[in-house]
Amino acid sequence: MRGPVFAIATMVGIALAQSPAAHAADPVRGKVLYEVTNGAPLACANSGCHGTNVSLNKNKIRNGANNGPLIMSAISKNTGGMGFLSAYVNSTDAADIGAYIANPAAGTGAPAASVSPSSLAFAATVVGAASANQAVTVANTGTTALSIASIATSGANAADFGVVAGGTCAAGSSVAAGGNCSVLLRLQPTAAGTRTATLTIAHNATGGSSSVALSGTATVAPQPTISVSSNATTFASTALGTTSPVQSITVGNVGGANLTFTGFVVSGAQAAEFARPAGAAGGTCPTATTPAPHATGTALAPNATCTVGLAFSPSALGTRSATLTIGSGAANGSPAITLSGTGAPAPAPIAQLSPATQAFGDQTIGTTSPARRVMLANTGTASMSISGISIAGSAAFAIAANGCGTTLAAGASCAIDVAFTPAQAGAASATLQAADSAAGSPHAVSLGGNGVAGPVGSPTLAPTAPVDYGDVQLGQRSAPRPFALGNSGAASYTISTIAITGADASSFAIDAGGCAAGQAIAPAASCAVSVSFVPAAIGAKTARLEITASNGSQLSVDLRGTGLAVAAPSIDTGAGMLDFGVQPLNGTATQTLTVTNSGTAMLQVSAIGVTGPFTIDTAASQCPPAPFTLAPGASCQLVVIFNATVAGKQSGQVSIASNAGPTPMSVVLAATADAAPLASPLNVGAGGCTTDPDGRGDPVLPALALAAAAALAIRRRAPFRPTPVVKSDRGEQR
Repeated sequence: MRGPVFAIATMVGIALAQSPAAHAADPVRGKVLYEVTNGAPLACANSGCHGTNVSLNKNKIRNGANNGPLIMSAISKNTGGMGFLSAYVNSTDAADIGAYIANPAAGTGAPAASVSPSSLAFAATVVGAASANQAVTVANTGTTALSIASIATSGANAADFGVVAGGTCAAGSSVAAGGNCSVLLRLQPTAAGTRTATLTIAHNATGGSSSVALSGTATVAPQPTISVSSNATTFASTALGTTSPVQSITVGNVGGANLTFTGFVVSGAQAAEFARPAGAAGGTCPTATTPAPHATGTALAPNATCTVGLAFSPSALGTRSATLTIGSGAANGSPAITLSGTGAPAPAPIAQLSPATQAFGDQTIGTTSPARRVMLANTGTASMSISGISIAGSAAFAIAANGCGTTLAAGASCAIDVAFTPAQAGAASATLQAADSAAGSPHAVSLGGNGVAGPVGSPTLAPTAPVDYGDVQLGQRSAPRPFALGNSGAASYTISTIAITGADASSFAIDAGGCAAGQAIAPAASCAVSVSFVPAAIGAKTARLEITASNGSQLSVDLRGTGLAVAAPSIDTGAGMLDFGVQPLNGTATQTLTVTNSGTAMLQVSAIGVTGPFTIDTAASQCPPAPFTLAPGASCQLVVIFNATVAGKQSGQVSIASNAGPTPMSVVLAATADAAPLASPLNVGAGGCTTDPDGRGDPVLPALALAAAAALAIRRRAPFRPTPVVKSDRGEQR
């Protein structure tokens, strides 16, 4: 034997590995070893060695008939270059080859392999756990020994199916004709879902291998899953030294196992300003580390909810923030909820007199000027007490009317009218004072005028009361408001300046085409000043229209308005989660979800998606199919159906995409399908037929039948007696 065909020789070595020590010479196997090909004859059958016909005794091959030791000796001595076979041929192989050389005709038989069953389906198994073992039987229905070369699994999830100890089939073993062996397998899934693989048994029978389809389903052990009603909670502006109303967060367990809380931790720069109150105000969520009654238990059952109450107590002005982390054993981690609030000044009144000066200009001696108005406003956050309104200085000035009482509410204002009656020529001055409870009291306005002997111009402005432009959106312009600038005097005057002053002067504009600086106003004449509100920012805006005249007169009127944000839609569902509860398997249940446009512009719903075993009942829903629109303040209802087709805890969500934001509004859906059949009701009442729970009939029925028969017999023997008629208290005859 020569010609080292290593690939084929290796295959022969693999096929013969682990042969049993005691072995009856098998000429069929010997023929395979002698003649097996892999595109060309193996070394022994090569025409350059011994040839395929051993009866020709080429190169004395017949000397090896039934003489395995001689063949092994020739290999060990490298006779004819056979030494390379020492790594691949053992004494068992040599005995089989010798049996074939001695009896070539006996090598015409063949093994035949069959496996049973052709497929194995494993019961549902939890991820990480191992299923019960299942067996595959390999039978040799042929006439010669079946050699098993290898046993292996392959396919998408081959690692999840394993051959376990205890089977009688093994790589390198043989199965006698008519015999069989077994392979034991188990499923140990690494991930949830359907798992598949193929068991392949390589052998020397026709086809070279047999296969068995393997399948099984992996399930996930029930786990708790946490949900929260909101990922951010904003508290109303709260004054220093006070505590806000409690804000409540709903926590749900949408998983299939109890949810255990480990704590509710507030962290961040201002963590100390956000706290969970003790008692009922702190909510119902249990935790071992919180005060009673929150320590009554530490677990939240599946599909149950609880609440966490928080309050805000700012220690400084401005924006304050922290983070609430809910620690638990939930599979989806510990949610973090952003907390924010604004610390506001403690309530206090703020007094403001306007204008700061009031100039009456020239006034004829002995005559009284038109009244000039001064406004007293409380721009603070608490009520203001007013102890007195008075004038100090020249007696030419007097209070013509006082609309201020003893108190002025926060945000309110009142009017004080002052007149000037000079008794002599020349300049006069005084101070209007308001004594109140606001800081800086008394608050004052400077008054000035000039007594003249001849006729003078007397500027007038109407209206003088504050003008409120109302709400105007940013980028928009209000309707113009006219102000009449007149002359009640006996001489002309010239307009010196027309201006908008104050903190929010840029939000008000003087329209073109009215009064102008340098314009003369004759006695009894007038012109108009038109002013519009053009808010530059959101919020309340204040300014003053101020006009000065050539005679020194100063006129003013307060302007107010509120800038609103640009109209925008906002979507609200009123719920972060819909819980369908427990429903019978293969049944359905419905819940209604209300979609509301809580914004100030049209809401455009572009798409509605549903995940899990849930659907939208388009026929029953009030909301039309997407896309559709909702006007501000309008709402519609979606009817969500739970289809209980699979037993156990189920979850999903409704996602509503709209122009209210880049992220769809999501509502968590939770339900449970119960596979347990409902118990059949038993009629154990006093009336009607009854049925034994085992279906054998009511045992009382035979007794009743016997009693009826006995009563009938008695009646047949007894003489007839009329039944007495008795009147009941209701007038009935019985």
